[in-house]
Amino acid sequence: MAPRKMGRDALKLTSTEKDQAEALVPGWRAKHLRIDEAARLVILLAGLDHEPDTLTRLIRHADVDEQCAIYRGLCLLPDDTATVDVVHDVVGRGLRTHATPVFESIAHDNPWTATHFDEHRWNHLVLKAMFMEVALWPIKGFDERRNPELSRMALDFAAERRAADRALPDELFRCVAPYATLDQVERYLPNSNSSDGERWPDTATTRAVSLSLIEAEDAALREYVATHSPHVDAIASGSLEWSNHSSDTDRN
Repeated sequence: MAPRKMGRDALKLTSTEKDQAEALVPGWRAKHLRIDEAARLVILLAGLDHEPDTLTRLIRHADVDEQCAIYRGLCLLPDDTATVDVVHDVVGRGLRTHATPVFESIAHDNPWTATHFDEHRWNHLVLKAMFMEVALWPIKGFDERRNPELSRMALDFAAERRAADRALPDELFRCVAPYATLDQVERYLPNSNSSDGERWPDTATTRAVSLSLIEAEDAALREYVATHSPHVDAIASGSLEWSNHSSDTDRN
């Protein structure tokens, strides 16, 4: 009944309230909630005190909007062992979804996944995000949790996409930047068959590749990007970043 009683408008927070939310759970973005989602979370948190199995029961019968509300509030749930075990099962159910809004409610601006997922589940979260063509930059803790196995999986994924003549996700190279060498990724880079000095075109893809690899660990890879990318100065000045690297025009 929350949408009918409360409405579905965006939750309007003051700057003080936004600061309080950030202090409560670092990395959580309460400003993204709708009023009905906030109401559902209040009801859920009250119910957990009386019926520990409430979360499992609700998620089993929840529609898409209800699932999104629950997943966006994961980091507000009690952090005791019993609850965390239940939440892992509930999140596992959510990660099997093909509904983009549900997946994004788990993956984006959600510090729970960064602090509670082991490396195996974390890597598969990132891989599914790429498979579903969901942005990686809003995933909390992404840069800190990159690892050699994720780099290997991302390169395997790139090879599969290229073999199927499908485009690579813009942010795939973020996964490999700390570990890959120029030899490993050159065949996947924009205009990889062009002349040595040719600059990349200005597209969402080249902006994403530049943001990903301009600080790569491999010196030859950094130099390659600096030579071919027209975006180096914009990245250095801070005018180009992940939150504005893409646009609807690029994707149409």
